[in-house]
Amino acid sequence: MSAFSRGCQPRLFSYAPILRAAKAPKRAVPNGKPSYTPANATATAPPPTRVYQSYANTLAQKLHPTLLYQAPSSTMYMVTSYGVAFILMACGGYAIFAYNEPREDLSRWVQYAFAVVGLTTGGMASYFILGPSMMIKSISAIPRNVARTLVTPAASGSIPELQLEVEIKRMLPFLPAKKIYVKPQELMLPIPLGLTAAQHLTPAEMRQMVAEKKIQRERDLEYQRNHLMTLPFRQMNKAFVSLFQNTRRALVKEGFLKVQVKHSAYKLDITGGWALDNGKALDRLVGLKK
Repeated sequence: MSAFSRGCQPRLFSYAPILRAAKAPKRAVPNGKPSYTPANATATAPPPTRVYQSYANTLAQKLHPTLLYQAPSSTMYMVTSYGVAFILMACGGYAIFAYNEPREDLSRWVQYAFAVVGLTTGGMASYFILGPSMMIKSISAIPRNVARTLVTPAASGSIPELQLEVEIKRMLPFLPAKKIYVKPQELMLPIPLGLTAAQHLTPAEMRQMVAEKKIQRERDLEYQRNHLMTLPFRQMNKAFVSLFQNTRRALVKEGFLKVQVKHSAYKLDITGGWALDNGKALDRLVGLKK
């Protein structure tokens, strides 16, 4: 009886571990791999996409204007042009007024001949007077943030990302230069200013050319220091050579390129001066006539 009573006595079980297991969230382990991320793992982002920018966009993002071209001094050219024009006008005026009235000792046709000579020299004088006109002094790239501070005419009221400021020399030296603001594609060059592929120099050739110029400059300075007595004569010879060269330029318009800015033609001096990247910077921006 006692044995039966011991077998029928109910047993006490503890359900605490079972309840704790039921309340705990289940972790899903896919493919036998843990779903958590290690603390020392770093997120790998995709590499940034490189955006190609044109040369015009690069200049447009600057906070200051960029000088692209600076013309050489044209003082001697202007003096030569106006000097020759004055001489021709004086000769033409003398030919017209000196033989205006008929003379008994000369034939009638002499008066008409001198009138024709006077008109011809007057026309040649006007040709030399107009020589220094429409010459470009400088070309600069103006970004939008700089153009906002300038008084620039805009037909649509909006300022483009990049403008070109073209300074035009006046016919009289003491007058301020005229400034024109255009888009880069509105300036057209007849030929590229920079060296072409056939004219491109290797780095070794460039170094050799720079070294030769330096040696020649040192020789000239040494010669001038050792021959001070003949220095005035050399300066006079240099002035006469420059006078004749500029007279030839004024007559045949040598050393100028006809550049189209909008609908007008201007002259670009290529005998000297300075150009950014030897003229290649301007070639990247403006158009080229076909």
